[in-house]
Amino acid sequence: MKARLFLNLGLVCDHLGEHKRCSEFIRRSVFIAEKSHLLEDLYRANFNLGNIYFRHGQWSKAVRCLEQAKECARKIKDKFSESECFHCIGKVQLSLADFVAARRSLKKAVLLGSQQPLDRQTVKRAFKYADLGCKLEEELGEDPVKGLGSHRAVGLAERLGDLYCKVGCYGKALDAYQAQLAGAEALGKPARELAVIHVSLAATYTDLRQHSKAVEHYRQELALRQGSPTEECGTWLNIAAAQEESGCSLEEIESSYGAAADCVQKAGQTRLQKRALRLWLAAQRRRGSSGAEDTEARLQELCAAEGWCPDGSDGEGDEEEEMDNSEPLDDSDVVLSDSDDDLEGYDKMVSGRRKAGRWNKRNEKGETTLHRACIDGNLKQVQYLVEQGHPVNPRDNCGWTPLHEACNHGHYDIVSVLLEYGANINDPGGPSCEGVTPLHDALSCGHFTVARLLVERGASVTQRGETVMDTLHKWQRTYRRELDEDTKQECVTTEAVLRKALAGGVTAAPTPAKAFGALQDSQLFDAEMSEPLLSSGTGCPSSQDRPRTNRSTEVKAAPASPTRWKSNGSATRHRARNQSSSSEDSDSDCPPAAPSQKEAPAHRENNAAPNSGRESLREAPGPSVFAREEYHSAIRGVGSAKTLLQGLSQPQYSSTAAVPSSNKSALVPEEEYLADDWLEDDLGEIQPKKKRRLGADQIASSSSRSLSVKKNSSLKPHQVKMTQMPGMVSYRRRGHETGNSTPPTNTPAVNLFQPPAQCVAASMQRSLPPPIRMRVRVQEDVFLIPVPQREADSCTVSWLCEQAAQRYYQKCGLLPRLSLQKEGALLSPQDPLLAVLHTNEEVLAEVSSWDLPPLPERYKKACDSLAVGENKRVTRLCEVQDGSSSVSVCGLSLAASCLNPLLRALKLQASLTELRISGNRLHDNLVPELVAATITMPRLRLLDISANGITGDGLEKAIDALKGQSHPAFPCLEELDLSMNQLGDGVSESLSCLLSCCPLLAKLSLQACGLTARFLQQHRLLLANALTGTGHLKSVCLSHNALGSTGFELVLKTLPLHCLTHLDLSAVCRGPADYPALEHLAKILSQDECSLTHLSLAANGLTDSSVATLARLLPSCPSLVSLNLSGNPSVTSAALHNILISLREARRPLTLLNLQGCEVSGPWDGAGLAGLSELVKDLRLCSQGLNKLDRQALKQSWETSRSRGRFVDRNSKCLLSAD
Repeated sequence: MKARLFLNLGLVCDHLGEHKRCSEFIRRSVFIAEKSHLLEDLYRANFNLGNIYFRHGQWSKAVRCLEQAKECARKIKDKFSESECFHCIGKVQLSLADFVAARRSLKKAVLLGSQQPLDRQTVKRAFKYADLGCKLEEELGEDPVKGLGSHRAVGLAERLGDLYCKVGCYGKALDAYQAQLAGAEALGKPARELAVIHVSLAATYTDLRQHSKAVEHYRQELALRQGSPTEECGTWLNIAAAQEESGCSLEEIESSYGAAADCVQKAGQTRLQKRALRLWLAAQRRRGSSGAEDTEARLQELCAAEGWCPDGSDGEGDEEEEMDNSEPLDDSDVVLSDSDDDLEGYDKMVSGRRKAGRWNKRNEKGETTLHRACIDGNLKQVQYLVEQGHPVNPRDNCGWTPLHEACNHGHYDIVSVLLEYGANINDPGGPSCEGVTPLHDALSCGHFTVARLLVERGASVTQRGETVMDTLHKWQRTYRRELDEDTKQECVTTEAVLRKALAGGVTAAPTPAKAFGALQDSQLFDAEMSEPLLSSGTGCPSSQDRPRTNRSTEVKAAPASPTRWKSNGSATRHRARNQSSSSEDSDSDCPPAAPSQKEAPAHRENNAAPNSGRESLREAPGPSVFAREEYHSAIRGVGSAKTLLQGLSQPQYSSTAAVPSSNKSALVPEEEYLADDWLEDDLGEIQPKKKRRLGADQIASSSSRSLSVKKNSSLKPHQVKMTQMPGMVSYRRRGHETGNSTPPTNTPAVNLFQPPAQCVAASMQRSLPPPIRMRVRVQEDVFLIPVPQREADSCTVSWLCEQAAQRYYQKCGLLPRLSLQKEGALLSPQDPLLAVLHTNEEVLAEVSSWDLPPLPERYKKACDSLAVGENKRVTRLCEVQDGSSSVSVCGLSLAASCLNPLLRALKLQASLTELRISGNRLHDNLVPELVAATITMPRLRLLDISANGITGDGLEKAIDALKGQSHPAFPCLEELDLSMNQLGDGVSESLSCLLSCCPLLAKLSLQACGLTARFLQQHRLLLANALTGTGHLKSVCLSHNALGSTGFELVLKTLPLHCLTHLDLSAVCRGPADYPALEHLAKILSQDECSLTHLSLAANGLTDSSVATLARLLPSCPSLVSLNLSGNPSVTSAALHNILISLREARRPLTLLNLQGCEVSGPWDGAGLAGLSELVKDLRLCSQGLNKLDRQALKQSWETSRSRGRFVDRNSKCLLSAD
């Protein structure tokens, strides 16, 4: 709700024109939605912010926000929202005249479809514009001026200019029209055609608000249109309108309108004359001209002569010429071909005579493979790319470098690798990046460890005109209310580092020298792979920090290439693709990882600050196939790429471990190549003499063998293919299965006297196939699932999904619907299992949805799964409360065995906001199950587990169950009731950890939990930080805990009284002589920042003197409106008298004063009771000493001062209310 409120505030500010506040509010909405994983709210915020940036011409920020919105739409599987994002991205790219990128985005929008027919037509129209723009740019060529040597080229320039105007790119439209004009003049076009071009130029200058230049072209049009009074009249009217917009003098405007009237009189067209007079009259009235009366008289005279109404149009619109620069489009439906679906964005965006280099392939956003790896956080792929010589400073269409992307997404290890390979640490981005350096990017996204790394490596702290300290302070101001203590400490540490750097106290850490630096400049790397030159005025790394560049032109943000080269097929042989539902292809030049390799997860930074990155999809990283030393050694053995590898395709990399290199050549001589002779005949006469040849499919799928193995050398063990197990495994050597490096020479001989069938059975018995099993990871759990040998060939991927889902249900009580992924690629449910997976291979199971039948049915299934009987009362409550936002099973005294299936059934109850299970026997052992259920309820606001026999051990078990949570476990919890559980004094640390998981907690109840002063003496500062850190805590109840006077004072020091409004410290005294001293409380109440409104000190052994101390501070504590002093027998009428005196002095009433159980009695002083009902709105008295006469006197005093009120007198109980 808070995220939506901030979004609404931002939209209101946008409507009011307060653009800065609008951006701040919506960015706060983005932060809250990201922190709470509210994908729908995050989509709305990013989508609206992107469109707002687009309206204000901030193209780069617009694309970033829309990309994030698109990712949210993809995750929530809303294809219409995803289509809308692609449409908006396409519009941004159209406005930049990047037709190639716009065509790709809009094509995806068309394929995804739109919800409304009007939206579908709009998307199709925009796609046709983009498609037409691609064709026109391709036909016209890269340099329009040089290519306009024919009449056809001039016509193409005109069509391109009209299209630029249609998409709102008026700057490029001017270039096209000026090129058309130059070409037309060179070809000797007639004056009438040149006049049309000047009209287009004038109209475009008008759209750009450059009215003086528009007037110049209109005058040139007049010079070319002599002899046509009708057209001259229209031109003079346009001149007059432009002059009026530019603020010219009234005489100049009158002169233009007068010339238009003269021309129309010569033409003799009355309707055009009426139009000219009406426009002239309107201009005179706006300027207050004295000639308005004469013009109006001429207009009325003309209308009277023709029988027209002066105010009506009378068909004049038929004569009004409306200039339309739109390119006529085919009204037929869009036809999307599959031939250019994937490669058009990568190949057509690279201009030049040669085909695209290995590292020059880019997607529709101009991102290289290194860009995508940095966005996805793929550390191994980044390492591989930079080791192979990929440029480290290329820019995408918006001007961002890979280092910008890594800093934006907070990938610490990737930033470190890029800096080691010479990334420009102070790169200010492209022209549309507003000078944002990687350090600014890291700070504006809250990635403080990355920022400190950049400062340590020598990043400038003063670039971009403002210091990075300003950026840090701006981020703190924006998100200060949502930060936790860890993030605040990170801010303080980072600020200290920045201050030290500003003072010159931080020296740049030396960058490690790169090995084999000369190799990257050798003939092995194409010149096309080098860095593009940076534009003037931007920081550029030295030649020692990056590979040399031979490119003379920079890749533009919106390129228009005249020649579209096709992709080289061999260059993409080993490319790994990341497939997603949004059809975005991210090329990767890393070789695919071996299935048997286990990859350690890369180090990721975990901050509470928002991630404003544009992509959240992660791709399985591709490992380096060779160690660097062995790789370079092998390359030196091969020799020059142009002499030894010319004509050869890209080498196939082995997926197995590399053989240690030696001084011999990397190529294997023909006489040493063994082909298929490695298979030995170890079955005697049973094995046929003829060699069995592997099929093509088996060769292609088998693990590649090292080429350097000699005939008699030991063979490396390799993994057996599962597709060969039913037949081939029984004949394989044991060395391949057990990992022995020597061939099995001592295999027991087969008894030749046995029949052949027995021999076969014996041999098969000795070499049984190994078991087939799969590892399936479902969220945090990994299940080892065996595949039956007899059914192995018939098992499919869907069978494995079902097995994994059942095992997850038995463990967690939730039945997921799963889809399997292998190295980022989705596996089809119908595929044979053994055709796509190896034994012992781990696959990732993504939960697409959960099987959530009605609550009663889930409860019955949970009972069956746990083998416990159903409780009829619980079943009935499930039926009644199914679909409700509140579930209550209070006071049923249910045992843990009855509560366990209920908690399992309540998992993933997303709509649940209140869960009340007080008065049962939950006990400590079931607390982890309670935590597992509640963390799946993202909207839970109230949790009541009072009176459930929970102790401090149970609370520790709850904390253990919460370990490993990267985000707050209870993001919306506002009220937590742990009352009447014997927690004991040792729960301070556990309670602090629990409170840190509840960032929005507003009410905490710890009534009768067996707490004493020791509870606050242990880990008091930790508990105080947890209570203060939430920033939302309003009510705390610690009543009926034997805290004593010492504990009472510690409570006041620990609680955040600056934000607390309700405090209940009833019955906290340890005995008659250990009542709480109110001096410390009085000192706190007298402070200005105290916001306490309701205070309860009942049953604490208070006396008249202690109450008098408290009463004296009522005038200095205006926030206090409710005071409960009941159950204090030593409090008498004197205390009531002191309270009333203080209230008269403060001139404000109390809404509630509870003195029940106090010795308050008469006789009353008339002056003391004067104005009683005005001082106390609700007075409650109950005392044996309060006799009948005293109660009547109270009633009379109450009724005389207040005509409308209530007075209840029952059995020595006297209740007075002003309502």
